[in-house]
Amino acid sequence: MNIVNVGYDSTNYYAIEFKAGKLLVDCGWPGTLPNVEITQNDNLILKFKESRKFLANLGINGEIISTPGRSDDSVTLILDEGFAFTGDLHPGFMDIEDVKTRESWDKIYQHKISRIFPGHGG
Repeated sequence: MNIVNVGYDSTNYYAIEFKAGKLLVDCGWPGTLPNVEITQNDNLILKFKESRKFLANLGINGEIISTPGRSDDSVTLILDEGFAFTGDLHPGFMDIEDVKTRESWDKIYQHKISRIFPGHGG
């Protein structure tokens, strides 16, 4: 698997290459990644409980979980091999007193995470 950060400014976007193809993890607002046209009509409504099956159909072992923090609709892509691609969530090393953010990091670390790919910063 190859992972490339194709982000700009302070937002990270990740292109992940798997045996079966490629996946763009868009940590920003859809359509804000320069030179890539993404419209609201291209979106798929996916329930969290369906995410593992959806990803498996792409050849990816993992799941998408809700991780509210800076925004209530933030999500994290968790790969079974120990990678977490966080959305709009303050970095875990920051001393954040926000209860939602702390609970989201606790939820992420319920998985065996070995590497974090943050939505912001690096």
